[in-house]
Amino acid sequence: MTSQRGWVGDYVDPNTYLDMYLTDGGNNMTGFSNVRYDEIMLNEAPLKLNTQERFALYTEAETILMENMRLFQFIFIRLKI
Repeated sequence: MTSQRGWVGDYVDPNTYLDMYLTDGGNNMTGFSNVRYDEIMLNEAPLKLNTQERFALYTEAETILMENMRLFQFIFIRLKI
């Protein structure tokens, strides 16, 4: 399966990109699904008030994503407006 998506962050937080890969997320067009990833994103990270602790969980989630997706490529395009 291949998937191509474009996304611009809504707010300054890693969650703006990472929540796109939740198992039943409306933006997840990749088929990616991981129980631990969902647990971090839905139940653990949102409860952390300490930024360093929350970002450590996001780092774990991102590692899970990178290790389990077949191909994960970011292409950055700079537009002049």
